[in-house]
Amino acid sequence: MCLGLLAVDSTSARFPDRGEDAMGDPGSDLVREEQVEVTALDGVVLRGTLARSSVADAPVRGVLLVHGGGVTREEGGFFTRLAAGLATAGVASLRLDLRGHGTSDGRQEELTLAAILNDIRVGVEHLATATGATTSLLGASFTGGLCACYAARRPGDVERLVLLNPQFDYLLRTVHTSSLWQGERLTPAAVRFLDEHGYVQFRPTLRHGRPILNEVFWFDPAADLEQVTAPTLLVHGTGDTLVPIDTTRAAAKRLRAPHQLVEIEGAQHGFAAHDDPGYHDPRTKVLAGAGDPDRDGLDHAWGRGGLRVGARLGSGRAGLAGWPWGSAAGGPVGDQSGDGLDGLFDVFTASDIAL
Repeated sequence: MCLGLLAVDSTSARFPDRGEDAMGDPGSDLVREEQVEVTALDGVVLRGTLARSSVADAPVRGVLLVHGGGVTREEGGFFTRLAAGLATAGVASLRLDLRGHGTSDGRQEELTLAAILNDIRVGVEHLATATGATTSLLGASFTGGLCACYAARRPGDVERLVLLNPQFDYLLRTVHTSSLWQGERLTPAAVRFLDEHGYVQFRPTLRHGRPILNEVFWFDPAADLEQVTAPTLLVHGTGDTLVPIDTTRAAAKRLRAPHQLVEIEGAQHGFAAHDDPGYHDPRTKVLAGAGDPDRDGLDHAWGRGGLRVGARLGSGRAGLAGWPWGSAAGGPVGDQSGDGLDGLFDVFTASDIAL
């Protein structure tokens, strides 16, 4: 199954065949990873992983992978595998732990949306300096809207933009749908907890302090979407109960840059079972229409009831035949025979873009 925006011309590509596992093997000899430290503008040390090919020429393109709130740079193994697949396709990537997450310094209760934007900036700068490549952004969930905002405000830093289950309405998610609030005021119990601990427990793995609780009332990434110039791919599950797909549908309508929204029928929030970096958990495997059931695709949708089979992305409304870029190789862009992540590789490896 192809999620492709563009097809790469394999006759001119300067990287090895991705082979049967296009998703990428983090332990492959074709992938070279190094642990890095990046200092934020305010001095907080962010830690991450820089991945690139160990055999291909210097990368032409690089992508910063920005994880969601309350998880780590690995995104339950999804970013680990994606980075490996990109590396074997000749694309460098950097995945950083957000401040207060994983091994990075800082405290979650001090996290703000503005701080994440600044951390995206230093991540992009580090990636460009370390590899000499042009830079793109991929944001998941909580950081999706922020990546769009960054692309709008610093267009020279973002060649391409990919948003997975992106959160655009921070007020809706943080306040209007949270039991911590009554209307637009914190409940008395939440205030007492906040006074005592300095944070509220928004989710089991995510704490919010007063700075971000106030910031969400005035921060609207969707307002910046018309200023995004980078070609943009949005992927969202129709069964997402954490970030409603309607917010992404509305966001897509505001984009003026070339863009494609791929809806995964029935998919919950996320694409793989938690802590399954090798994609071996049977709950992560699905039979995907005409595809090989042993292949890993973006139809992985981990929900309350277990894995839900996603749409066949190469057909119907998810098909990309009408995509304005066409196909650099002249072949079909919506082929179902490949891996569901092939299109993400194509976003960053295609040599020709006709806008």
